[in-house]
Amino acid sequence: MRDVCNQPDMDRETITVSSFEKFGLNKYLDQIEEIHTKAERKYKIQKQLHEMKANMKMTQIQLFPHKKTHVIKGYEDLNQILDEQIVATQGHLGSPFMKGKLKIETRAYEAKLNLMSELIEEISKAQKNWRYLEPIFDSEDISKTMPTEANYFKDVDDLWRSTMEQIESDPGIIDLAERDNIQGMFMEANRKLDKILKSLSEFLEQKRLVFPRFYFLADSDMLMLLAQTKDPQAVQPHMDKCFEGIYRVKFDENDCVVGMKSTEQEYVQFNKKIDVNEGEKKGNVERWMFEIEAVMRKSLKDIAKDSICEYEKVKRTDWVKHWPGQIILAVDQIFWTRGVEQAIKEYEQGGLDEFIESLRADIQDIVELVRTELPDQLRTTIKAMIVIDVHARDVV
Repeated sequence: MRDVCNQPDMDRETITVSSFEKFGLNKYLDQIEEIHTKAERKYKIQKQLHEMKANMKMTQIQLFPHKKTHVIKGYEDLNQILDEQIVATQGHLGSPFMKGKLKIETRAYEAKLNLMSELIEEISKAQKNWRYLEPIFDSEDISKTMPTEANYFKDVDDLWRSTMEQIESDPGIIDLAERDNIQGMFMEANRKLDKILKSLSEFLEQKRLVFPRFYFLADSDMLMLLAQTKDPQAVQPHMDKCFEGIYRVKFDENDCVVGMKSTEQEYVQFNKKIDVNEGEKKGNVERWMFEIEAVMRKSLKDIAKDSICEYEKVKRTDWVKHWPGQIILAVDQIFWTRGVEQAIKEYEQGGLDEFIESLRADIQDIVELVRTELPDQLRTTIKAMIVIDVHARDVV
């Protein structure tokens, strides 16, 4: 007003409406209206900025208990609030009325919002990996195997617990962001967590190279298994992932593996006990799992040999009651193949006709057997056997 009206002595405390005529105020109405508009817009932006700061001051981080500490929930809500305020602040900075101290104040607030957004992103990443690794490094076996990574995790764990204690006592997000070097500490924590995850991946790869069936397990399952090497029974929930036909293995009182069970509870005894605590196998689950695979194959091979020897010595309907389902189906096909070859050699003597009749008789005997009272597992095997036998007859 002083500059526009060229009245340097004008004082807001003493000026009156009647003095406006003396100044010739009506000549400067356009300039005064422009100044008023700018001041009004600037005041509106300043008011909105203060409201945004007040709202952010009231924004709190929500926690929920996790074992003996806490974890943060509602990351999406926090990010949404921060994103909205960052966009609004950038919009204000683009205004032509944003000048002087207000512009400096707004830029400073924008930088603070960006800092909080980056901090929340670092904390979210740290929380995800910390929760994943926490049960793993609770195991003494893993900690002893990977001492450097265990120390890294302890550093991260200490930072996490102290930060959660501070948030619990003062949950404001602005207060957290103002903590000395908080972002730098979580960036360093995430670097350590990345190193741990990389080392764990290399560690698991070594185990899988020894026992390739571990590739069927997810990393989390593998780590849970390796974290419980003192308890051989911990392998049980993962057996059917490593072996399609093995649901569980049987341990004796000395923690030796003596046999295997299918999902139908069919049991097959191994021809050799596997002592999981013997020599290098102790604490190395991949080594005794590798031996289980070898012993399983050898046991089934020996059982198949014995079943072949018995096949021609007893009635077929009695033979099927003595052996595991997989062996029955395999041996049945061995003798069908042998019979087809012999029938072809004796073709001129009516070998094929005789063989077809024998196949029909075998099918009829098995059909009559399946109509009797049988254990569920044997009934399932015989049903499969009938389907295969009928197909085999039709092929001949």
